[in-house]
Amino acid sequence: MSGLSILGLAAAMVLAAYLFDICATPPNPSPPPQQDRPSTDRIAILIWSRSHSAWVGHIANAFILYHALVTALLVIAPEGVSQVCPNAANRNKPLFQWSAPSTIGLSLIYLGLVTRILAYGGLGRSFTFHLAPPDHLITSGIYKWIQHASYTGLFLILAGAHLLSGR
Repeated sequence: MSGLSILGLAAAMVLAAYLFDICATPPNPSPPPQQDRPSTDRIAILIWSRSHSAWVGHIANAFILYHALVTALLVIAPEGVSQVCPNAANRNKPLFQWSAPSTIGLSLIYLGLVTRILAYGGLGRSFTFHLAPPDHLITSGIYKWIQHASYTGLFLILAGAHLLSGR
């Protein structure tokens, strides 16, 4: 596999990590707490607290960026790999090349990112990371096809990251 192709894989991973960071940042401030609305929502309590889910996103991003760094170093400065990878001699070389799992994983990540960004745009100023009563029901754009577009996008991102890391 050519060095340019391997650098393309590293660049695709860096771009995915950058866009994931954008999608993990609230697009709008949370509404102020109201008397009739709890300060936390049941879904966050049942699944995971918000602080823990933020750490999971940071860890996933750190993994993707570290993998991109090692991948790029294999082409740019092969002698430098041993400084960032403890057992560079024992690395699994196919993990640092384009393969079906890396292509599918990155494709899922990008599809999830696009879905989540469309969800941000579809709700506009109404999109926050905390539950709030909507002004009106949105049934256009991405919400014409997907009811929970943001959660669907997040699921696709995490599935792609899992596939990318589990290969």
